[in-house]
Amino acid sequence: MEAIGHTRGRGRGAGGARRSPDAGIAGRFEFSDLKSHQGQLCPPSEGRAVVGIGEDGVMPIGPFLDASEQSIRTSVEVNFYGVLTGSQLVLPEMVKRRSGHIINIASLAGLIALPGQVVYAGTKFAVVGLTTAMADEFAPHGVNVTCVMPTFTNTDLTSGTKNTGAQKPVQPEEIAAGVVKALDNPRITHLSVPGPLRFVGLLTSLLPPRGRRWLTKKFGNDDVFLKFDATARAAYEQRAQTAIGVVED
Repeated sequence: MEAIGHTRGRGRGAGGARRSPDAGIAGRFEFSDLKSHQGQLCPPSEGRAVVGIGEDGVMPIGPFLDASEQSIRTSVEVNFYGVLTGSQLVLPEMVKRRSGHIINIASLAGLIALPGQVVYAGTKFAVVGLTTAMADEFAPHGVNVTCVMPTFTNTDLTSGTKNTGAQKPVQPEEIAAGVVKALDNPRITHLSVPGPLRFVGLLTSLLPPRGRRWLTKKFGNDDVFLKFDATARAAYEQRAQTAIGVVED
């Protein structure tokens, strides 16, 4: 989670896009150490809006029945509980000021659930739902909440997987541009990267099971997270399955 002083500062999106040096970062902390820094997340900054960007995420993939308990717990803690906790920490100051903007980096997996992404999709659906509910709950308090939902990203997140042909992975810079767009248009609740894929997600959610599965296969996404190069992905999977989520005292 980052607390930022300028609404025009470029966010460090999933994949590590760089922030401009004048972005006014008040603090950047791992969620495992977040509570100890609560007082630093929203420091006094007269005349500035406060922006919190929740961006942590891990994506173990493969058959659901092969997922370890540790892998599942890590995914839930980092992808969802981390975002939830970060929001709880920054919101009181935002509500007090009647100004602020939370941007959660989720995924199109929060709209389109694919085989091999059972746990990951579950956590990203949770982040999208969390964002939607918070956006409506805190709008009367002057606080905006946005969910940026990129498709497959060209980082270690997709290492060992194949390109589907129907959609190319986006670059981290494109996600950062999406964050900037959200900052410039704070009333947007859902912003996909690239934009048109949001409509594919909405269409998919309206289809009956056979139609949904046909469309998933048509896009080449029916086994992209079930059949992959395990050797090329081994290093990322090891990191993803042993990442530390929120640590309670």
